[in-house]
Amino acid sequence: MAKRPVWHIDNQFRVVSETFEFKWNSGFAISQSRKNIHNLHKSIMVKYPDAKPFEISSKSEDSLGQSFSAHNLKLDGYFIENIFQASKVFKGNIQYLKLLDLPPNKVKSELRKLSDEVPKDIVGFKYNGIEFSTTPISAFYDYLYIKALLVSNLDLDKVIIYDWFTDIAFNPKKSINCQARSMALYKSLRLTNNLDLVNSKDAFFDYHKMYVKY
Repeated sequence: MAKRPVWHIDNQFRVVSETFEFKWNSGFAISQSRKNIHNLHKSIMVKYPDAKPFEISSKSEDSLGQSFSAHNLKLDGYFIENIFQASKVFKGNIQYLKLLDLPPNKVKSELRKLSDEVPKDIVGFKYNGIEFSTTPISAFYDYLYIKALLVSNLDLDKVIIYDWFTDIAFNPKKSINCQARSMALYKSLRLTNNLDLVNSKDAFFDYHKMYVKY
């Protein structure tokens, strides 16, 4: 058995999570991941029969869900995963911009190799010459993700009908950022007619503080 958080929007348009337990199938094959997605979604629907869960990852059975993966979604010509990792600023004002040009599935392992040589403390983020705070803890990632959604050619009207967002690879014991949370925040911004807030990092971060509940 495993437990994973799932994100949705409450009646005040806040992004909140609820943890569900489900049968876990071990293994790295995509077929195993899809069994886990099915089991997680089944667990959601046992408690909420009218729920419409949607998987946001490269493991999704839905091609649109796959397109929403940070390994497939692009901003300024780069994958979101690459931008996020390359934007990290370590103590001593150290940044690894060459991570932008790697395959997205290689970025984290390469960053671990590079950061072995320096203190691992992340003091902030810097992208396109703009500095970003590390708090709220997922705000910068969510900011990048939603900006990428808005310039994509993906059919965002199709995803807005879903009300529970999952990412089967996300483990809260190992990671902080989650594309399922980011998608839930996109829905919150859209429902409150606040998508233009991504044009101002300060306004976006303020909204994040108010509407994303960890």
